[in-house]
Amino acid sequence: EEAGVEPEAEGADVELEAEEPDGVPEATGRTEVALLRSEAKIGKMEREILHRDLSSVEETLGKVVEKLKVLENEENAT
Repeated sequence: EEAGVEPEAEGADVELEAEEPDGVPEATGRTEVALLRSEAKIGKMEREILHRDLSSVEETLGKVVEKLKVLENEENAT
C-alpha cells in the first residue's frame, strides 16, 4: 500500500471508472439531442395537422352558416 492512500479510496476510483466507460456521456448527449429534435419535429407536425383540421372545421361551419341563411331566407319569404 502507498503511504497516505486508503485502500477504500483506491477501490472506489476503480468502481467509478468501471461504471462510466469512455464515450457514454457523449453518446447520451447525442441521444438527448436527437430526442429533442424528434420531439420538435413531432410538435411541428402536430401543429400542422391541428391547423389543417381546424381550417377544415372552419370551412365546414362556414358552409353550414350559409345553408342556414338560405333556409332562413326561404322561410321568411313564405
